[in-house]
Amino acid sequence: GHGEISTPAYVDAGGDLHVDIIPADGFKVSWVDYNRQDVTHLLNDDNSLDFAPINEDVEIVVSFIHSYQVTQGNGGTHTIGDNNDLSFVVDKDPNSYTDGDVLVVVDENYVDLRTDTVVKPETQTTTLLSHYLDTLEPGEHKFELYFFDTDPLGVAEATFMIVEANPEDDVEDIVEDNEAIVVPNTGDSSSSADGAGITSLASVIGGIVIAMLIVAVRLISKKEPENE
Repeated sequence: GHGEISTPAYVDAGGDLHVDIIPADGFKVSWVDYNRQDVTHLLNDDNSLDFAPINEDVEIVVSFIHSYQVTQGNGGTHTIGDNNDLSFVVDKDPNSYTDGDVLVVVDENYVDLRTDTVVKPETQTTTLLSHYLDTLEPGEHKFELYFFDTDPLGVAEATFMIVEANPEDDVEDIVEDNEAIVVPNTGDSSSSADGAGITSLASVIGGIVIAMLIVAVRLISKKEPENE
């Protein structure tokens, strides 16, 4: 009841072999053996296999697994250093989330359930924590949540993206924090793009120093007596 395998009964020696694998509703292919060799990576997008030429008897074994849906969180994005977690909601009985019945895997590596994730059975939510996400390389990653309360076991799959922080964001934050500072108009500048930031910063500092000198001069002039 987990799925079917469709193959011809006979193949002429030297001929081609086409195999159709049809998972039942709620199941997916877990792995495929061809004469005791793992050929899962050879699966076509429609779960079919093609072999040629065939010069010996063939035994094909297929394992199926329960497939559960990620209803929220698939395709999420985490920016390194933003302190935001990533959560995935899986359409699975909350009773399946008990200790020892779930396993979290990212890119075929086990994730520590005690330190790097938070599992909340009542909301069917599994969360990857930001400090763990910050250790991953920028790019697309695969999330898998395995359940062991069924036979065969079950899995929910999703993908997410890790992106690097944009240095320009930090600059914008600095500008916003100091938006009250007025930069003196220094006119046209022939500085290159690489030196533009330095020139601008020097202008700001110079403007502040000049303003302080003007204030100091005014204070001194006020203290001078009118008559000697």
